Amino acid sequence: MNCKKCNAPIGPKEMFCANCGEKNPDYNPNGDNVFSSYDEVPKKKNIVPKAVLGVVAAVVLVGVAFAGVNTVRNMLMSPKDQFRNALKKESESVVSFVGNNIDTVKKRYQSFGDGYTSDGNISLEVTQEGKDMLGMFLPYYMDDDLDWLDSLSIKYKGNISSDAANMDLNLMLNKKDILAANVYMDSEEVQFKIPDISDDVLTLDTQSLESELGYYSSYNLFESMGMQKVMVEAIPDSKQLKKVTDKYIDIAIKNINDVDKSSDTVSAEGVKVKATKLTAYISGDDLAEMKSEILNQMLDDKDLKKIIIDCGDSISDNLGYSSSGEDAYDTFISNVEDAIEYSEYDSFNDMEYSIWLGSGNKVIGKELVVDDETVISYMAPVKGSDLGVEFEAGYGGDSVKFSGEGKVKGSSVSGKFVLEADGESINFDVKKLDFKKLSKGEIDMDVDFSMGGYYGIGGYSLGVKANGNEKKVSVVFDVKSGGKSLVKLTVDETVSKGKAPKELSGKKLSADNYSDISDYIDDADIDNLIKKLKKSDLPSEYVEMIESSFGY
Repeated sequence: MNCKKCNAPIGPKEMFCANCGEKNPDYNPNGDNVFSSYDEVPKKKNIVPKAVLGVVAAVVLVGVAFAGVNTVRNMLMSPKDQFRNALKKESESVVSFVGNNIDTVKKRYQSFGDGYTSDGNISLEVTQEGKDMLGMFLPYYMDDDLDWLDSLSIKYKGNISSDAANMDLNLMLNKKDILAANVYMDSEEVQFKIPDISDDVLTLDTQSLESELGYYSSYNLFESMGMQKVMVEAIPDSKQLKKVTDKYIDIAIKNINDVDKSSDTVSAEGVKVKATKLTAYISGDDLAEMKSEILNQMLDDKDLKKIIIDCGDSISDNLGYSSSGEDAYDTFISNVEDAIEYSEYDSFNDMEYSIWLGSGNKVIGKELVVDDETVISYMAPVKGSDLGVEFEAGYGGDSVKFSGEGKVKGSSVSGKFVLEADGESINFDVKKLDFKKLSKGEIDMDVDFSMGGYYGIGGYSLGVKANGNEKKVSVVFDVKSGGKSLVKLTVDETVSKGKAPKELSGKKLSADNYSDISDYIDDADIDNLIKKLKKSDLPSEYVEMIESSFGY
């Protein structure tokens, strides 16, 4: 081969050209051809790993840098700013939680106006222990032996709107069909049909039904649903709620100025962690100033005005009041102006408000002291997966306490907790409670409730297991004794876009007319129903009672 610079001959073992000194790019001390071992050359294979390692190292350095910046920022931030920031984040979290749940409710009630299909099942399951318990409450003329009863359920599917509803029902005993029914209802009439015995339709005037139910049933179901829908629509959604509350949160926070900072520990139910304690000293004068600013903000708050007028109009329209939303707003403003006028006579006690910040500057403890009396004390430290909770609120001798210990896994909490007040207690055996889903307006929980104290029901508890959102939900209520299930009620429902409810087909007969009722019974195929009941697990004496009620 030749030198690429001067073209003089050069061997593969020569590192430099003897003629011009140029470096030999094909230098090979072993004397082999540079292409003879191409499958053994690993150099380029290391390029990617080194690049990846470089990127990873860069990311790590950036992360450390940001962590360092945050740490330095927290170190340099004044106690006052740290307190304000923590309070702001926590307040926003609470408002977001409430707002998201309002949004979920608003979506559900919107479906009343749009119409929706409900497809579900309600079932009751009874264990042997449950049969023994229920048998004690049966009338004397009924057999207290309930061995025949394992489950009772109603499957349903229908369309529901704000004007009408239809539903197909199927009653099942021990998973065997015993009775089917079709129902239709609007603001004027209820229609009922039992296909197993007749193609005729029994009708009932809603006014007649309301008179049977009593005075407090003077409005019908659809008026109620429509009323609730309009009122829910008037309530501010999460964005509107945040827009309004941010103003008043900012006013409260900016009036907090005197704050001390110290290192401390937070302890509850044996869980103990290091924390930063921030204590704000808020004088009565500061509280008076805070109130004054809030009241003056209300006078010119256009967002608050819209909410009051919308809600006022909704209530007036649905309850038949002569006053309007504008009237409600004028009354509100008048009350605010009176409060401002007499604010010079206000007197507030001095307060000490302490918060404890744990890992990630999360609030893990609070304490509110008014004139040397602790009004609220809350500690909830988390160490690893261990959680301890101690909460107490009270003033003038009365108090409410909530305490317990548990585990934290992701956004879910489990453990045993107790709520105590006035000598009574409610025990919570929490197997699962997902707070992230709750904050989104969904639910995922498995909790057992039991009572203690004077009204305690010894040995009995209620288990509630629920999972779902606005489209699909499953809820199980389980009555237990000594930890064993007695009676279990399960509700499963799926909601989807619906169709317009339809009236039932068939000859219409009025349930308010004796002649129509007689015609219905005379034409009904009662034998078919009795045959079906006899094939079920229903005891013969009950079938005979039903048969005799039809005059057989």
